[in-house]
Parts: sequence; C-alpha cells; structure tokens
Amino acid sequence: MLEIRHLKTGYGKKLIIDDVSLDLCEGEIVALIGHNGAGKSTILKSIIGVLPKWSGEIVFEGNTLDSRPHQIVRRGISMIPQGSQVFDEMTVQENLEVASFIFKDKKPVRQRFEEVYRQFPLLRERRKQSAGKLSGGEQQMLALGMALIQRPKLLLMDEPSLGLSPAYVKQAFQMIKDLNERYGMSILIVEQKVKEVLKFSNRTYVLRLGKVALTGDAREVLDKGEYKKIFLT
Repeated sequence: MLEIRHLKTGYGKKLIIDDVSLDLCEGEIVALIGHNGAGKSTILKSIIGVLPKWSGEIVFEGNTLDSRPHQIVRRGISMIPQGSQVFDEMTVQENLEVASFIFKDKKPVRQRFEEVYRQFPLLRERRKQSAGKLSGGEQQMLALGMALIQRPKLLLMDEPSLGLSPAYVKQAFQMIKDLNERYGMSILIVEQKVKEVLKFSNRTYVLRLGKVALTGDAREVLDKGEYKKIFLT
C-alpha cells in the first residue's frame, strides 16, 4: 500500500531523514520507533505532505504522492498529530464536521457520525461541549473519531499515548486495534511506549539518527530486545 524509497528530508538546511526506505502492506499496523530526534515524526510529515521531500519517492497504492495535503487526504491518508491537536474552541460535533470537509456527498458522512457516536458513546454525551474542556484521553478519543469520519485507508499516528494516564493509554491502544480489525484500516504509528506498541503491531522499523537501524516482525523484535541496543547508542 505504501512505499517509501530513499527518502531524504529535513528542516532548513538540516538533514533529518537520510536515505530511508520502508513499506506498509494493506491491513498492517507498522510501528516506527526510535530515540527522540531520530526522525520518526518527520517521516509522517513527509507522507502527509506538510514537509517537502528533498529526494526519494513516496508511493501510495502504486501512485506517487504529491505535496498537497488536501489531495493526499482525498487519496485516503489521514494523520493524527502529536498531542491530538483538536480545535479547542469548537464543540465535539464541530470538530467532527471539520473532519468531514473532504466529502462532497454528505449522506454517507451522516452515517459515519452515527457510527462514531456508537463507537465512542462519550463523544455523543459531550457533542455540544467545547473540545478544549475534554481531558487528554477524551481529546484522543475525539481525534480517533475524526479519523473514523474520514475512514482513511491509511492512518498516520504520532505518539497517541502522549500525555495520557496509564488507564487512557490502554484504552487508546485498544481503540487503535479496533480501527484496524473492524475497518481494515492500515496504520503507521510513531510511539515511545515501545513494549506496548510492539505487542499489537505487525512489523516495526527502528530509526537511529535518521536511518533505519533495524526492521522486522514486531513481536520478534520485542522478544529479542535488539532495539534496546539502538536506543542506548
């Protein structure tokens, strides 16, 4: 579904991602892990088009992605940024409406609203409340609901557990697994809670200083513990 070939990019003149190649198959959950500053979030930003690539190619379903985020979303890729980043001043309902902007036909969108509220009953209860008054875990739930409205083929997630209590972390990871299993949504996830994310991912790429240092079956990488050496170097 997704192929990244020899990607190089960065910020200003600073190279962050140096010749990275990776792929993701339909229906997979693939984890991107690595120490802070390894370039994990930078890869997601390049895929969604908010950060131009310097060289290399990003291919989705056999076609090269351009650098226009709204077109990329229409192609079937959505991203939940680090910290969820919902619209604080808008209500829960309004946030979900914003997520539906890419659709011209509103009939299936209304059906998806009901689906979101069935999946996350708390959002129905809070639909008239401003998103800024939700807890961190509830905002993450809203971010997932916004993704479900768009029903992307590929969902990019940047540290969904950031700032959540242990109870909400467990709930967030369960919701991610549900999106994958129930809707067949492919997921590329950046996460610092390495042990937890490797338990439910199919494969992983471990980054070090902007390069792929290790890749393989997620459970095997977890069991062997090879990633720990990379984190310590």
